[in-house]
Amino acid sequence: MSKLVDRMNKRVAALSPSSILTFNQKISTIPDIVKLTLGEPDFNTPDHIKQAAINAINNNDSHYTNSRGTLGLRKAATNYLSKKYGVNYDPETQILMTAGATGAIYSALTAMLNPGDTVIIPTPIFPLYIPIAMLGGAKPIFIDTSDNGFILSPEKLAKVIEDNKETVKAVVLNYPTNPTGVTYHRGISKKLPMSFPSTIFLSSVMKSIVS
Repeated sequence: MSKLVDRMNKRVAALSPSSILTFNQKISTIPDIVKLTLGEPDFNTPDHIKQAAINAINNNDSHYTNSRGTLGLRKAATNYLSKKYGVNYDPETQILMTAGATGAIYSALTAMLNPGDTVIIPTPIFPLYIPIAMLGGAKPIFIDTSDNGFILSPEKLAKVIEDNKETVKAVVLNYPTNPTGVTYHRGISKKLPMSFPSTIFLSSVMKSIVS
């Protein structure tokens, strides 16, 4: 009888465990350690959020929702985006709720990628993007930013796009960058090449705490 691993999807079998999660598990047994590994708050869930969850359970508001998320939550997201960034989206058709940022990254990349595509990923980067791109059959193309203070230069990005214009499907921009914390000022971001037939995946989960 063949081993289970022999029956697995080859792309899945080729993946390695997350190095940061593996490291976090190893050091979590050390007493009184101050962990600077994962982006996890050092405080508990606020009481009013706990109470809201309790109320939802008591009111039997615990069944399947619309696949995009509840309309009230989607409206709250559109209001936030409008106030924060001055952009307007339709909560009915343009907003999708996911189970955290990981769910959003996975859904977005797997919905776009096909075997043979390439994805441009500046490094260092949050490692999750790489295995997800590979699961979609795409090949990651890395741009080392260590020679420029970990800032992706518009010129370097434009060259990599031009060199791979036949296959590049997406560019991942994670700012403020995880793990370096580097971000762009407006002058640099305006110079980034946006006029190419690819999709920009912008992850800015830490924007509200780094500005």
